[in-house]
Amino acid sequence: MSYMGKLEFAVGLCCAALLVLPASAEEDYYTWIDENGVVNYSERNPQGYDAQYINSRDVRFGYHQRSTFPPPQPDEDVPNEEGPEPDLETDQEFRQEMAQIEEDKARNAKIRRSNCRVAQVNLEKLANYSRIRVEDDNGDVRFLTDEEKADRMSAARQSVRDNCN
Repeated sequence: MSYMGKLEFAVGLCCAALLVLPASAEEDYYTWIDENGVVNYSERNPQGYDAQYINSRDVRFGYHQRSTFPPPQPDEDVPNEEGPEPDLETDQEFRQEMAQIEEDKARNAKIRRSNCRVAQVNLEKLANYSRIRVEDDNGDVRFLTDEEKADRMSAARQSVRDNCN
């Protein structure tokens, strides 16, 4: 017998052996549900649990045709997956709060537009007039110094940046 003939014979013998072996070489196993509701699998029967014996030739691993376990009970303190029942009062309160927020935004936008116009007018007057007359806290009228005018122009520019965007 040549080398190729021996190789063909060996390959054929291996294939025949695979066909003769049982269809499933998996072991039988036990399955049970622990106190946390988790499904467990083991080759040995666990102590303290009502385990179900699974014959792997009859059922594929992890798929039961008929389960003898009771359906898992939801925990009382864990909310269901659908969420809580909608609370109409809470929903109405939410809508009212959202409406109030929108009103506040509109009011703030109106105030900012007004502040923007005032800042622009002040900046224009400070830039166009060389002498600006102001009234003191005592009621006396005086002219702004160059430093005071520069400070007020800087404040007006900042106000334009803050309110005109």
